[in-house]
Amino acid sequence: MNISSDRPKGPAGYRGQFLDGHVANLGLTSGQFAQLIGLRQETNKYRTNLEVTNGGTTAAQAEITLFDSAGTVLNTFTLTIPAGQVVQEVQPFVNRANAPDLGWGFATVKVLSGSNIMTSASVIDAVTNDPTYVPPKR
Repeated sequence: MNISSDRPKGPAGYRGQFLDGHVANLGLTSGQFAQLIGLRQETNKYRTNLEVTNGGTTAAQAEITLFDSAGTVLNTFTLTIPAGQVVQEVQPFVNRANAPDLGWGFATVKVLSGSNIMTSASVIDAVTNDPTYVPPKR
């Protein structure tokens, strides 16, 4: 397999990010939560996207809370994630919290219903479009 044909090529070369494998039924379940730490949002510098994956067999709901670096709540919202699907929240600090120049922040993802729920974030460099994977912390 030619790896270069599977990844987008930018002016400086190929981009992409590695995501580790996941064993079934080891995700979060109703009542559990994870934190996504080290998120950034600055106009023309960095942007953050969040994702929530439902590895379960029924629809799930997750409550996302966005914080600034001081721990102040900026916004809380709920996502519905269909069974076996991924929901990506693009630039939630901009689109959900009206904080386009937040600097640093973090988020919590609490599972309201469902099981085998996984989450992560990507912090993307706006100049190179290189993503950095942000794993969840339980």
